[in-house]
Amino acid sequence: MGHRRSAPDGGSFSLRAALCLPSSCNSTDFESIASQLVPILDPNTLLTVTVNPSECYTHDTVLPDLDAGSIAAIAGFGLLIGDFIGT
Repeated sequence: MGHRRSAPDGGSFSLRAALCLPSSCNSTDFESIASQLVPILDPNTLLTVTVNPSECYTHDTVLPDLDAGSIAAIAGFGLLIGDFIGT
C-alpha cells in the first residue's frame, strides 16, 4: 500500500506500509475506508491511498495446507539434518 502526501514545499512523498485485514476485505475496501478515515483524523491532510492488489496476501496463500508428500519430505530432511548434526 502506498501513501502520497503533499510536502510543505508543494512536492510529495511516498510511504509504504503493511496492514493486516480480514481475508474478506480486498484492496478496494481498504482504499475506500482509508480515504474516508484520514480526513476525519486530520482535515488538513491530503492523502491518496493506493493498494496494489498483487501485494495482498491471505493466510492460505502465505501458508498453504501441506499434503502428505510434503510432510513426508520435510520429516525426511529433518531426520537427515538431525543425523548430520548428531555425528
